[in-house]
Amino acid sequence: MIYKLIYKSVVSMAEVNKEKLYMLLSEMLSSIEENPDMVETELRNTYVTEVIYALGWPANSVETEKGVKLATTNHRVDYDLSYRGKSKVAIEIKRPKEPLSKDAESQLGDYLFKLKSDIGIAFNGISLTVMNTNGKPLTRWKFDRSKGIPKNVKDLIAIFEKYLAYNSVIKGNFTEGGEEASSKAEDNISVSKTEDAKEALMTEEESSTQAQKESTFSKDQNNAFFIFTYLFGFISGIIVLLAYGKNKRLRTHSLQSIMLNVISIFITIELGPFLFSFVSVLDLLLWIYGMYIGFMAYEGVDVNIPFISDFISHNF
Repeated sequence: MIYKLIYKSVVSMAEVNKEKLYMLLSEMLSSIEENPDMVETELRNTYVTEVIYALGWPANSVETEKGVKLATTNHRVDYDLSYRGKSKVAIEIKRPKEPLSKDAESQLGDYLFKLKSDIGIAFNGISLTVMNTNGKPLTRWKFDRSKGIPKNVKDLIAIFEKYLAYNSVIKGNFTEGGEEASSKAEDNISVSKTEDAKEALMTEEESSTQAQKESTFSKDQNNAFFIFTYLFGFISGIIVLLAYGKNKRLRTHSLQSIMLNVISIFITIELGPFLFSFVSVLDLLLWIYGMYIGFMAYEGVDVNIPFISDFISHNF
């Protein structure tokens, strides 16, 4: 089990994981239907980050809450996806109850201009706007309850695969000719709808059951970094921090791993000569605790470590 996860953590795949993508978006829309008051952080941490990884983006290309200075005011764009040091996609997330207003699109346009990104995406879980580098809308999507979740998900995937998938963004086929690109995107969605009509053999209940099954077996490969972070204490923690420190969650967990290991080393030095057996057991328990935190992060749950988590969140 461990060696497979380590292997996944060092091999970066850029292909779109369509099963994972379908499962995540189905769960997201179902959750928003059940809880319209979902907050922005839950939407980002539970779904959007995993969607980005499922679209093939490696963790070291994903920077969260990147500082952007507009005039004299400091702002933070929720996601900056880069390739070889250049910003490619700027993503701004809103909570589902907050509509994507003209002001929100204007703010995204300012981010695009400042970062010189190729594509901008404003998303609140139930509506989406894709903009080109000049701030011109390329396409829009809005959740249509009458169509049901499966068809909405397929329409959304069609847009994501064109404008947000890693390979598509790197090729940059959509960066010019905004109206033409928008038209082509709409054609893709129309094709998707036609295929839906031909292939509609799955009801919403069946798709929900399938999503539950997939969630048991389909884990995004980038999540394995969280386990690797705690596997070799401060060594793996430093490796992940240096390689993927731009990712806020990975940065936090790498620092937690380092601090846990430092505490373990300190206890060994101070008490080892007198209580060797006790210290050995305590060190083992700390390592097991770290691995537990890593596995929970792999599942998408961030465990709060008393004192350490608060110290890191306030200082890093």
